Amino acid sequence: YTPKHPGLFMIGGMIKPENINKALASIKKQIEHVQKHLFEVEKIERSKILARAQVIFSKQTCEGTARKWITYETSGTDFKHDEKYIESINTITAQDIQKVAIKYLKLSASTFVVLHPKKVKPKIDKNILKTATPKRGARFKTMSHYKQSSIFTLDNGIRVAIRENHRLPII
Repeated sequence: YTPKHPGLFMIGGMIKPENINKALASIKKQIEHVQKHLFEVEKIERSKILARAQVIFSKQTCEGTARKWITYETSGTDFKHDEKYIESINTITAQDIQKVAIKYLKLSASTFVVLHPKKVKPKIDKNILKTATPKRGARFKTMSHYKQSSIFTLDNGIRVAIRENHRLPII
């Protein structure tokens, strides 16, 4: 799914607090690898097949088709978006992926959010994500920066933090 409006690229995971720095270093390494090296054609072709299959399988039921159409309607596209999407996927090259990675996957423009239990204070080595950009490196946020957030606890015990952000047209 590719939104019509600017969106977010998110990398997420659940890791033990003692492994946060290893995870951040690994994320940085992978981003740099994608920016410097072309993907193998075989991997790209496999990804194209998977993407086309996901489009087809998402419409196996009336519910799935309706969900797709309403998603497209609310995102400003039309119900024929799948056809255009598949056409665009078919044209992707390794050079396209590298070009996009260089343009958009910039650590200097990233924000990292670490949500953790109150009792745990992970030691984040912010130098891991330092970049050659002189203005600034990656920004870090912790729950303490989200005082304007509403925090709810669901019946199953999961805590959910909600904060309005009008910069992007997403919910």
